[in-house]
Amino acid sequence: MPPRLASLLLLLASAGCHPLSADELAEVAQAAGELMASVDEASQGGGFAALWLRRPAAFEPAWHERLLQAAWPAAEAHATCAALPFSACDGGLRQRTLNGCYLGWGYLEGSVRLQFDDAACALGAAGAGVTRTAEVRLRGPRAGDFVLDSEGGGVRVERAAAGFTVTVPGFRRRLLGEDGQPTFEVRGRSLEPFQLHGEARAGRTLSGGVLEVRDALAGTVVPLRAGTLTWDETCNCARSGTLTGTASGGRGTVKLELASCGKARVSLDGAEPAEVILDRCGTL
Repeated sequence: MPPRLASLLLLLASAGCHPLSADELAEVAQAAGELMASVDEASQGGGFAALWLRRPAAFEPAWHERLLQAAWPAAEAHATCAALPFSACDGGLRQRTLNGCYLGWGYLEGSVRLQFDDAACALGAAGAGVTRTAEVRLRGPRAGDFVLDSEGGGVRVERAAAGFTVTVPGFRRRLLGEDGQPTFEVRGRSLEPFQLHGEARAGRTLSGGVLEVRDALAGTVVPLRAGTLTWDETCNCARSGTLTGTASGGRGTVKLELASCGKARVSLDGAEPAEVILDRCGTL
């Protein structure tokens, strides 16, 4: 084998073994938060209660956020996203329009849709389901636009003989630069269905499934298997539980432990965990 080719193959092989970076680990955690918040939101029309995208009350703005707010005071005049209700059921559809509502440090624009199999927006019988889709753009003083959408089909909750089954046809999280191109793009879908138990938030659990988190730019895949993720009545996401998975390309084994409402600890190969604030999870 020519020396130059051998060197190139060695370089390519070694590149695949680089461990996940702190930013990549954080985005894996954010995808798990996206799943939990979407499940909570999808449940609203079927006898569940939900608020969406409310800023965690326990998290005071960091110094850089206070500077951004001071430089951009007009945002304070807009309604908070958590105050916006879903529409009444209309032929199996409930939706929420976000016309510049305010989330801590930016405007949210777009819509969220809950499409029910049943025209009355009920989840009464086994097999009845609801699919949550969204196209939401966060606009703020930072460079670029943060976009959440349901590329692939959204999140589906379906009543089972006991509890509910959750599948994820697909969602996407992107940060677009000034040129409109993504600086990161993460996609999520379920490889195995999740089991959801509990119609009220208090004691609700999500367990047993696998969420594939794919970095669409780097090509890395992390299949996160859920332990038992447990809610209480104060949070739109689970407050406790773990998810684990091994990244493709020998890039390490991820452990994500939910620490409290909107906070997770993420570690790689048993190293000291880093704290991540989940941007889709908050105190109600």
